[in-house]
Amino acid sequence: MTTREAQQPGRWSVVWGLCGGVAVAVIYVPITIVLQHALNVPEPTAVPRHLRAPHTDAVSPPYWASWAYSALLLIAPAAVLAMFGRTRRIGAGYALIATLIGGVLAAAVISMDVGGFAPS
Repeated sequence: MTTREAQQPGRWSVVWGLCGGVAVAVIYVPITIVLQHALNVPEPTAVPRHLRAPHTDAVSPPYWASWAYSALLLIAPAAVLAMFGRTRRIGAGYALIATLIGGVLAAAVISMDVGGFAPS
């Protein structure tokens, strides 16, 4: 192994980031819900929008802030990994998959929270 090869990260190092991103993205929603309960964030009503009383559609700003704060925590490891040359690919893989999976899961939970959930 040459000095150059020893200094370069492996071509498959991005896979470690992908695996870490999947693991963290899966716990992103439960951590956000625990954070909301710890901060006593008022939950949106689960009643479908068309069955609600007028003027009850407002979702509290702390609800959105808790999701934003959790998203920052989700992406923070990628920012730390991106600072170092040897771990930059791991950080890129992590950021890609954590953002995709975390975003899809968050969108699903938020749509049920805000839009309500009931059989039609």
